[in-house]
This record gives sequence, C-alpha cells and structure tokens, in this order.
Amino acid sequence: MGGGAVLNGRPFRGHNGNACLPGSLFPYGGERPTLQDLVEWINEKGINEEEALFGPNRLNANDPVLQPWLSRVSTQLEDAMRIVTGMFDPLVIVLGGPLTPRLP
Repeated sequence: MGGGAVLNGRPFRGHNGNACLPGSLFPYGGERPTLQDLVEWINEKGINEEEALFGPNRLNANDPVLQPWLSRVSTQLEDAMRIVTGMFDPLVIVLGGPLTPRLP
C-alpha cells in the first residue's frame, strides 16, 4: 500500500522524502494489504495466478477461497486508516491501486 499526504495543497515529503508512507505499517516479509500479497496467497493455495486474476473464471470478492485474505486485508486497512485519521485528521482518504476488474 502506498500513499502520501498533501498539506496546504502541496505534497508533504518530510525531511528525507519518506513521510506518510502507510506501507511502512506493514513490515516486509509479513502479511501486507498489497497486490503482491494477494498473488502470494493465491500461489499458496495452488491456484494459477494468471487465471485467478485475469482469466474468464477469475476470482471475485465473493469467492470462498478469497474470503480469509479479504477479511485480513480489510482489518489491516481499517487499522491503517484509523492511524492516518488520528495523525492527520484528513478531509478525505483516497484508496487506489492495481485491482483486477472483478475485485472491488
């Protein structure tokens, strides 16, 4: 998960240019709410990732094999947004990134 902050209409980068990167809340080598994490989850289940993400019978948000991953990621994102809200009191939080067409 990537991100950043805009303060007074300008990107806030911090002293070293690394400010407000929510991905740092989720250490490398652990479970993270990312597309790479989803691909690893799919591979662990023995499912072909190309077929699962882009094939005609690709996984969707209601698929039982995907539910545990979505549940975990939802909790992780809720925690991250709670922290961001507490630290910055933003007017809006925008979530985005590469998702397959059938995963909201």
